[in-house]
Amino acid sequence: MTESVEPTVLEGRTRWRRFGIVGGAGLGAVAIVGYLAATGALALSFAFSGIPFTLSADRLSGDNFVQYAFPDRLASGAGADALESGAGRLINGEGTINNTASAGGNTYAADTVTQLGTATIEGLEQTICAPTPLGNAIRVTIASSGNTEAGNLVIQSPALVAGSADFRNIIIGASVADSLNRQGFEAGNEFSDPYGALSGEPIGGSFAQNADRVVLDEINQIGVGTEAGRFTINGLRLYAEFVASC
Repeated sequence: MTESVEPTVLEGRTRWRRFGIVGGAGLGAVAIVGYLAATGALALSFAFSGIPFTLSADRLSGDNFVQYAFPDRLASGAGADALESGAGRLINGEGTINNTASAGGNTYAADTVTQLGTATIEGLEQTICAPTPLGNAIRVTIASSGNTEAGNLVIQSPALVAGSADFRNIIIGASVADSLNRQGFEAGNEFSDPYGALSGEPIGGSFAQNADRVVLDEINQIGVGTEAGRFTINGLRLYAEFVASC
């Protein structure tokens, strides 16, 4: 039986705040590749590179929140160590988190998948670093001077910390399919049902959590990928620079 909280913002309780920081683990990532999809939609038929990125934001607020876990396939295992160490530093300041695994000749990341119907991000800044054939690396920074508005988001992220996280009408422990249905997502669309939870795939019976609305403040995150049906960055700043290494 799932637990439903009355339509008030939860704040100040240790157990709920702890859940909020973990439960919102994908939310800060909504801008990862969104600038590439500002006027369209990215397909989900690719394997994620596995190169981790970092993202910070002053605040993220969104409606129709659903979150669950899924092993996302990486294009190669080259970024696995960086992903594990980056998540470890973010969560506990040192060490690694056992975030990747190999099976059937493929490498997978243990990702928190977050879906949001709509979202607003304040103070967005994202950085990603990748090696080059020159023996050095290129670091790309994406930032906004205004708010970022997004719709129909699918977000993949292994780790996030936030100063606070508030949820309205939250249900913890419902199935993925029931959570997606409750928040108005429909089958047959790669952004509303990316892993087939509403189309008979086994993920539909897995553990999920959902809420009508979520607000996170002071966000820092490690992620691997994000897709959006709509993504609008106001005051976009995008630049690349050479660095010695990532």
